[in-house]
Amino acid sequence: MATALVPLTISAIFTAKLQSMESTKIGFSAIIRIGSMLSLIVFLAEPYGLLGLGLAVLISILLNTGFITLLYYKLEKSNRMGMVGNNGY
Repeated sequence: MATALVPLTISAIFTAKLQSMESTKIGFSAIIRIGSMLSLIVFLAEPYGLLGLGLAVLISILLNTGFITLLYYKLEKSNRMGMVGNNGY
């Protein structure tokens, strides 16, 4: 679980930035995290036991962090493009 601290921190930082940008797409991250965790628990718990449960949590955190990071950079890029077009630079 200590391995998940870095992705959780990155996820928290980008979530705060997305909320400050008033992004309505941030809610999808909860769906991705819960959906991936439940499906990974189903597939990994039986063959790997407790290790499978830990891996399910870690992989779902990584997927959530990846989604939030991609969303942030996509919105940041679109905001920069919108500002360039509006200012004429």
